[in-house]
Amino acid sequence: MAASLQGKQVAFEPDVVQRADGLELGKVRILSLVGKGEAPSYGRGDPCLSDPLAPFLSLRQTNRNPYEYLPLSPKLKRDLLNLGCVLLEPQAVAPLVAKASMMAWQDARFIADMKKWKRFKKEGNAPDGMTIECLGLSSLQQQAWHFAMSCNGLAAPLARMYAQHDVHLIQHSAAIAVFSVENLEPLSLFECGRRLLRAWVTVNAAAFSCHPISVVVNQPTVTELAQMAGVAHPVAMMRVGYTFKSAAWSNRR
Repeated sequence: MAASLQGKQVAFEPDVVQRADGLELGKVRILSLVGKGEAPSYGRGDPCLSDPLAPFLSLRQTNRNPYEYLPLSPKLKRDLLNLGCVLLEPQAVAPLVAKASMMAWQDARFIADMKKWKRFKKEGNAPDGMTIECLGLSSLQQQAWHFAMSCNGLAAPLARMYAQHDVHLIQHSAAIAVFSVENLEPLSLFECGRRLLRAWVTVNAAAFSCHPISVVVNQPTVTELAQMAGVAHPVAMMRVGYTFKSAAWSNRR
């Protein structure tokens, strides 16, 4: 999408190679855009026209505010389904989120990962990481986050209290979109990531908001989510809805 805004196209040539320092998925080639009339492929290796979602790329943003109970527009719902999403009712997913979030807050690794990811000082324009402004936390919630960061995992009663924030956000959503794969091969996951990003831009282009929530797929609750969504392997999930409240922008990559 970004390449097409610069008069270029990106072709991905898959070639999975396991190396000592990681996994190489293939090569990305940056080429000139083709002329009119040629079929689009959107980065799968063939020449393509300018991506129709490209003009909306700058709108892609996470909005962590509670959403209104406004249903998705028929077109947005159709577009998400065409991208392979399974749409679930928020109230049905809420108990699963409560369980997963509670597990996460009891997990020392989850806390350690958040310490690396979050920027809790009011840096305003942090070059990376997640700032307090982006999280949209109240003063009391900020104190609670600082306390959690000083622990190696919370006791069960506290973890249950902390989990209610995630549950509240899930309940204040129009739909929960689940992304899945038939197998866990690297290229299947790569393709799912492509669909996730296109769905993200699609949501924002429709003037709706979204908020990826990974807690359910990162915990044993992923098995229950698979049964609920009727898929083999759920690998990502986001809440979708409409809100009048703006969200702070993040510079993180």
